[in-house]
Amino acid sequence: MNFEIIKNIIPFLWPSNNKSFRVRVAFSFLSLILSKIFTVLIPISLIWVVDSFEIETDKTDEIILFFFGTFTLVMLYILFRVLSIGFTQLRDAVFALVGQNALRLIAIKAFRHIHSLSLNYHLSRKTGAISRIVERGIISTEFLLRFLFFNIIPLVFEFILVVFILVLKFDIFYTLIVSVCLFLYLYFTYKVTEWRVLIRKKMNEYDSESNQKAIDGLLNYETVKYFSAVEYEIQRFDNSRQKYQKAAVKTSVF
Repeated sequence: MNFEIIKNIIPFLWPSNNKSFRVRVAFSFLSLILSKIFTVLIPISLIWVVDSFEIETDKTDEIILFFFGTFTLVMLYILFRVLSIGFTQLRDAVFALVGQNALRLIAIKAFRHIHSLSLNYHLSRKTGAISRIVERGIISTEFLLRFLFFNIIPLVFEFILVVFILVLKFDIFYTLIVSVCLFLYLYFTYKVTEWRVLIRKKMNEYDSESNQKAIDGLLNYETVKYFSAVEYEIQRFDNSRQKYQKAAVKTSVF
């Protein structure tokens, strides 16, 4: 992962000139932490429910245990599930304004950068490629914002909670084995993802190329018609789409 990109995105999530957005980010982060805590408590409460059925009592005690023991634990299990989902939805609702505002500011910055490019660049007729790149960039930025804020940080927190519970319920040796397996899985996933990114980059490159030829051909419609170059433009577009097709199939297969 390119940490320079994350470093450039953080100011949009934590604007220095807007305290209300900072409060929203802090509150949504708190909701996220609470949702993770209740998510971890869900399987633990289920253990409590199952264990409550193992107590041997007479008929009267069974009724009391059901209403004040098992039934209460079942309701606690349901409550944990509701709170886990509820805090997750609250997190999304509170963070929505901050996230969309960050996307708007990033889009404006990209648009301003395009206008700052040289005249020679714009005369080269790359309108289609530029529009496609900007569109893809904004969409990927939204994904990156959510991935950074709602996946990486909470995952580390949840991992710490699970390790703490494993140490209490089992022993340090068992926890160490689970942790090593998890880190091996993370390393394997990271390497495979880095490999697939190279294929995805090629696919995006061909997609931008085909979009550039399509848009630029339409912008120069009169010239294309005047020189009877419609079939030539279609062939150029088809060649780019064929390259994109091969790269897309490779991405899907691998």
